[in-house]
This record gives sequence, C-alpha cells and structure tokens, in this order.
Amino acid sequence: SSDLYVAEESKSTVAVVRTLDGNVTATIPVGTSPFQVAITPDGTAAYVTNQNSNNVSVINTVTGTVVATIAVGAKPGGLAVTPDGRKVLVANRSSNTISVIDTAFNSVTATWAGSPGPYGIAITPEGTVAYVTNQYDNSISFYRLSNGSILSSIVGFAVPTAIAVTPDGARLYVANSSASSISVVSTPTRAIIATIPTGLFPTAVVVSFDGDHAYATSVIGSLLGIDTNTNTI
Repeated sequence: SSDLYVAEESKSTVAVVRTLDGNVTATIPVGTSPFQVAITPDGTAAYVTNQNSNNVSVINTVTGTVVATIAVGAKPGGLAVTPDGRKVLVANRSSNTISVIDTAFNSVTATWAGSPGPYGIAITPEGTVAYVTNQYDNSISFYRLSNGSILSSIVGFAVPTAIAVTPDGARLYVANSSASSISVVSTPTRAIIATIPTGLFPTAVVVSFDGDHAYATSVIGSLLGIDTNTNTI
C-alpha cells in the first residue's frame, strides 16, 4: 500500500498518511487511546487496539471507515495478523490474555491464558508459532497457533515491549525498555544470542523485508538502524 496508518493515542484517531508526499489524507475516529495498527496481508483492513476502550477497531482501508468494533481483554496493546490473514492476535496487558480474532467474522473465537503483562506479538512466517513479550515477568512465551498452548518460555529480558521476527523465522529482535537494549533470540535454540545497546527506553522494533536490517525507536526521539548480519548499530 502507499499509505501509512498511524495510531494517534491522545486524539483517539488513526491518521492515514500518503507515503508519496507525507500528507495526511484522512483522520479516522476509533476507540480511546489507540495503541497499535496491523494491516491484513491483502491490505483491505486495518486492526487497531484501543487501550482504554478494551476493544479493537476494524477499518476498511478502501472506504476509510470503521466497519466493526470487537471487545477484547483489558488494556489491549500489541497485535499481529497471521500470514494467511485469517486471524488477528491481540495482547491484553491487564487481563494477561491473548484474544484470537477471526477476520472472516470479526469476532473473538478464542482467549488464551497468558503470562503477566503480554505486550508485543510476532508470528512466524509460516504461521505456526506466535511469540509474545511479557512485561511483568521479563519473558517471552512461544504459543502454538493451532490451539494456544505455550510451547516454552524464555526469561532474561528487561520489561520487554516490541518484538519482531526475521523473514526466515530464525531470529527475534526484542526491545528491552528498562535496559535500553535490543535482545537477539535464536528461535531454533530459544536462547538469547546477542544484546545490542540502544538509546533510552526502546519502544518499537521492526525487521526489513530482506532481513538485513532492524530498526528501533526510543522515547528520546531516536531511530536506530541495526545490521542484522553483525547485530551492530
């Protein structure tokens, strides 16, 4: 798509930004304190977590309107769409659960029990495992997508927030908000293999489509580019 969908927390809106020139082409009212936006693979829908409304807004990207509002758990934050576009997973920080939304009906079909403070979600490229950061016990949980069972957990993080997976599914990049670092996790061994110092309080991390770079933001206003081949800034 040639548009960005930006959650405006203080305004309870989502701004649509045209990447060609940076102009805001639409402002869409959603729930209270929108936190994160996830777009379906076909680009037809945007799902928005509304932290203080305890729900998810579904935006039709063609019409620019909210077509559904889905009740989820308490304080929804991170969310992710499965590669086939059939499900959306939502991390509910205050209820310690993961809501599973069926995109065909825009309804919650399952609620998984989570660890304390689930925050960020990443899904493997083949769509079989979901990785969830847990802020309050400094861990990551590996969920089997087919039934929501926890395969394993890793500890050793520092109030982890955002999480991203490489296109080959081999590594995870995890933002440690209280340690000012990014942890690199090997998914085959499920172990932390590197720690990258960052600016204060990293809040978001993404991996490029080719897998060669990761990008992280921090609350002090910095944007960091990371070479994923060497795990250096």
